[in-house]
Amino acid sequence: MKIKVHKLPVFLMAVTLASCAVQKKDADRIELKVPFPDKVVFVATSLPSSEEIPVTMVQISMDEFLYTIDTVAEASVIQKAQFADHQIPDTAIAACGGWYAGSGDYFYAIKSGNEISVYQGWQDEEQEDAGYHYERTRTFVFEK
Repeated sequence: MKIKVHKLPVFLMAVTLASCAVQKKDADRIELKVPFPDKVVFVATSLPSSEEIPVTMVQISMDEFLYTIDTVAEASVIQKAQFADHQIPDTAIAACGGWYAGSGDYFYAIKSGNEISVYQGWQDEEQEDAGYHYERTRTFVFEK
């Protein structure tokens, strides 16, 4: 028995999936109608947890604007003197991260023109490769 595939529904589904991917990519770029911030810091806040595993909310504070980046097990602010220990570029303006039970999550922010990009990385004690696997996850665009 041969299954008949109609080309139009397959084409429409492919176009829909492609447009969703573009929208997601665009959603990672956040345009703000405010001037570039004077102060940029990460904020790591411990949250109550019903389990023994800690829960920490990671946010980026840019003057009066506070944006939640992720929720991880453990995180605290990383001082500039420790950036190299976590493969964070010297040009980063803020960083945070932490290790818990064999793995860690790390974040840093880079300024470029009127933008601040947030990078997120991870490490695991059983990973087979080296490094922190950093990827840009958000870009905040400010007024020029």
